[in-house]
Amino acid sequence: EELQSSNEELQTAKEEMQSVNEELETINAELHTKNEELTHLNSDVQNLMDSTEIAIVFVDRDLCIKSFTPAITSIFPLREGDRGRPLTDIVSTMVGADLSAEMAEVQRTLTLVERQVEIRQAARTITLLMRIRPYRTIDNRVDGVVVMFTDIDAITIANSERARYAALARASGDAIVGLDTKGVVDTWSPAAELLLGYTSAEMVGRNVDVLAPAGPEHKNIKIMARLGEGEAVEVLDTVARHKDGHNVHLALRAAPILSAQNVTVGISATLRDISERRKAEEHKAVLHRELSHRVKNTLAIVQSIARQTLRSTPQPAQFAHAFEGRLQSLATAHTILTEANWAGAEFGILAHQQLAPFIGEDISRIALAGPSVMLRPDTATSVGLVLHELATNASKYGALSVPLGTVGLAWRVDGEAASPCLYVTWREIGGPVVAPRARRGFGSQLIERSGLKARQDFARSGLVCELEIALHTVLLVDAH
Repeated sequence: EELQSSNEELQTAKEEMQSVNEELETINAELHTKNEELTHLNSDVQNLMDSTEIAIVFVDRDLCIKSFTPAITSIFPLREGDRGRPLTDIVSTMVGADLSAEMAEVQRTLTLVERQVEIRQAARTITLLMRIRPYRTIDNRVDGVVVMFTDIDAITIANSERARYAALARASGDAIVGLDTKGVVDTWSPAAELLLGYTSAEMVGRNVDVLAPAGPEHKNIKIMARLGEGEAVEVLDTVARHKDGHNVHLALRAAPILSAQNVTVGISATLRDISERRKAEEHKAVLHRELSHRVKNTLAIVQSIARQTLRSTPQPAQFAHAFEGRLQSLATAHTILTEANWAGAEFGILAHQQLAPFIGEDISRIALAGPSVMLRPDTATSVGLVLHELATNASKYGALSVPLGTVGLAWRVDGEAASPCLYVTWREIGGPVVAPRARRGFGSQLIERSGLKARQDFARSGLVCELEIALHTVLLVDAH
């Protein structure tokens, strides 16, 4: 019975051992699987370390090298045999960096250090972004630091170029606008703010169509289509709507922004205000029309002067003298108008210039008195010829034909009358007695054709001629 009992216990123990063996086999299988996974993970990490272009070095608490990526060799000339050596013993290509102090600071404070550093490479300096952070184990224990360097030289250069172009945009008098391929504004220079009234905050993110003037289809749509095909747009005159609603005439120059694959990724445009140029062109066109009109009028006046002079003085010598005098009078009026940009002629200046050839150096023979009155160009021409005729007759038959004769010319403005007029009085004193002529002279005919009203008094003291000029032909009156 005891042997039977022992056999049973041994059988039970055998079964238990068999169960333990099965559990061990299961554990061994799991351990083999874990080892394979760990091998794969180690392979992945090694491939990551070997293939990454980021320079990384792992150091322990004593700042000795544990591992590194191949890219670190551009900063520290490390080899496999350098594992276990202090990183501070390796000479780096960094410029002005105290790496050991910063690594010690990270271990002490457990904070991240991130800043730009520079390294020397061949004949140039390259900018890197350095990050130093604590190395933590799986159980969250700090066991050294990780130092990582990222090449940001291209970004730095791009930022520098961007800053340079931004400075140029701020300094440029032309408005500079950047758009995406759909016409949405992404760049709006300060000059654009001044030109069109919208601030950068108001325009960035909005479509450029907000600047389209009201009315027919504007040219921007066709321009956008051409730019989408990669074609630059030469200077083109267009119109944009200002924030306050008025239209601004612009000279537009635009070009596509191309990617490395020569694909249009945006649009760059410059805008220049040509409002003053447009005004100048319109003014020039008006001047051309006005000049043509005035030339025709002047030729008509010359033709009329020639006909009337020929009728009154058929003798060639007399005709030439009278005709030249009248042309000179017309030229004098035109000179005064030209100097005033054809805005008008001041009556006092016109009278003085017309009478000056008849008195020589003795200015006391003519007395001028009256307010400042501006005559319209057509009226100034007619009045100048009338004054010339009066002076011509006075030098032949009247006060200016004798040494002591004088002429007084006075004018006044009566704006309160039923028919507001400029009244001009020509008064000769000290000359011979004159009588009315049998036939009307050139001056009388000129007065009639000019629409002026005239009254002549052949007094014994000398001729008195009064002219009435309708006030609507006067531009400006200064009674003082």
